[in-house]
Amino acid sequence: AGAEIDTGDAEEVAQGYMVAEKADLEWKIERQYLPKNQVKLVLNLLLLALNCVPQGGEITISMEKEDGNPSFKLLCSGLKARIAESVAAMVKSLPEEELVDAHTVQPYYCGLLARLSGLNITMLMEGEDAVITASA
Repeated sequence: AGAEIDTGDAEEVAQGYMVAEKADLEWKIERQYLPKNQVKLVLNLLLLALNCVPQGGEITISMEKEDGNPSFKLLCSGLKARIAESVAAMVKSLPEEELVDAHTVQPYYCGLLARLSGLNITMLMEGEDAVITASA
């Protein structure tokens, strides 16, 4: 109900969700309080990251702070890791630009949370790995 969420609680939620998934999660964010929309963004980006490793693998979530601004990184490693072009485009979309439906609502919502947090999402391939970042 508050304006900030404990990242330790967010990690528990994420690890609990990952029990039923093919990929493993390595959470490298130290326990701290962050603005609610930033924590919601990280948890929702995890769902996008799972789509990047459909055959399983590992997702590592980390955070750095520069000048008080957080930067989140999700490194997705696994067999045939990929980024769907439509997902990468939708995180930057506004509702009047694209039709939001059941397939695009998750990336659209991530983009919305990022904009509300003053962050930009980038999704790109680095070698065999898919990398999702949210930074100022």
